[in-house]
Amino acid sequence: MDNINFNTSGFGLASMKNRASALSGEFILDSFPGKGTSLILNVPLDNSKIAYEND
Repeated sequence: MDNINFNTSGFGLASMKNRASALSGEFILDSFPGKGTSLILNVPLDNSKIAYEND
């Protein structure tokens, strides 16, 4: 993701990368001209904060 130009008028990708980092997560963006784009967001879950219906 180092080759992404964040000097545009939008903040979408930069914001997503910053939010993932703030959540101790990982933001991966791969783009290949003529072949498409892949975006992966991995964020760890804190099991103590997950709401379960059966509780």
